[in-house]
Amino acid sequence: MKSISQLVALQRHRLAQVERSLREARHSLVDKQIEQDRHRMQLYAHCSMAKERERELYASVFDHVVKRHTVDHVKESLAALRRQEQQLQEALAQADCNVAEQQEQVKAAQYAYARQLARTEKYLELHRRFDAMAHQVRQLKEDMEIEEQPQRR
Repeated sequence: MKSISQLVALQRHRLAQVERSLREARHSLVDKQIEQDRHRMQLYAHCSMAKERERELYASVFDHVVKRHTVDHVKESLAALRRQEQQLQEALAQADCNVAEQQEQVKAAQYAYARQLARTEKYLELHRRFDAMAHQVRQLKEDMEIEEQPQRR
């Protein structure tokens, strides 16, 4: 009986470990989603700013006679805006991948938790059955002792 209690305690300990792992995976997923949203907002803000800056740059050269270095400056500025946008898009794509990977880890942790919960419940049921059987044995012994007492007199 003691060994079954030890097995139940071990299964409960393992369940707690798996539950902790699941909680950590979910927390990590939330962190990665926050990071993803941050990258998405940075990209959105940059695109808005870049459109306005592009309008300003083109407005400064259209309908004016400008020198070559001014045109080169406009081209360089536009290229810098495009590079920054590309970097932000890559950061967002990486954040998307991180979220997807973490979602898979959460699914795996949920599966492990469900399996461990089933194992723990199986051992608990076994423990309950042994307790019930032990209780029945005690009852039978008591009944037999009560029946034997009148015969001894």
